[in-house]
Amino acid sequence: MRKAITVLLIAMCFVGLGAVAMAEEAAQPATEMAPTVLAVDVPGTGIVFMRVRVPVGDMTIYEYRELIWQRLADALRPGLEAGQPLDGSAVRIVVPEKGDPQIYVADHLIVEVDEKHAALNQSTQIALAEVWAANLALALDRWAWINRPLR
Repeated sequence: MRKAITVLLIAMCFVGLGAVAMAEEAAQPATEMAPTVLAVDVPGTGIVFMRVRVPVGDMTIYEYRELIWQRLADALRPGLEAGQPLDGSAVRIVVPEKGDPQIYVADHLIVEVDEKHAALNQSTQIALAEVWAANLALALDRWAWINRPLR
């Protein structure tokens, strides 16, 4: 029962955060510029592991943050349901021969580090991937501790 409630709360956090982000976007007057930076955290941990600064592909910064949160939810759900929440050791960086560095949690792609975000952070793509991955690992260590099974 506790697992079911926890899974439900996780889903509600991710959906709720996305709804808040969309409401923020819709509530802005046409003359006001949208924020240029959106924090991306692991909900419930209080740890921001990256910031979305520019649209990616055809997605707005809000849509991209929502995609990252959805990917995180998909990655974290199985471990949580099994009573073994993933921790920071599940985070890894993959650098394909062609393409952007990718950050994974277990076998789930979470985010690709594009050239624009690296330039805005005055970094290389690989160096920024290392920072984001380290931040995500820290957040997932806290996530695992918060969601550890009570014995």
